[in-house]
Amino acid sequence: MVTTRWPFGARVSRLALGTMTFAQEGWGCDPHTAGQILDVYLDAGGNLIDTADIYSGGASEQTLGGLIAERNTRIASCCHQVHLGRATG
Repeated sequence: MVTTRWPFGARVSRLALGTMTFAQEGWGCDPHTAGQILDVYLDAGGNLIDTADIYSGGASEQTLGGLIAERNTRIASCCHQVHLGRATG
């Protein structure tokens, strides 16, 4: 997989794995399937994960955290923090 160097020196894959569907009831995938998806991505040389605190009400990040803890690998994470509510100002 093609990588690029971040300004602080880490090499990350140019293709990120989106985790929005991890633990998403109704149309997403269960933790077992999420683990299979993660394994295919890691085996292909990926190491950049896209996640956000709003995905599945935080369940996506909890699932991903458990999956990463089970694997002996280094992963870079792009995290989005979403604030729901009315803008002020």
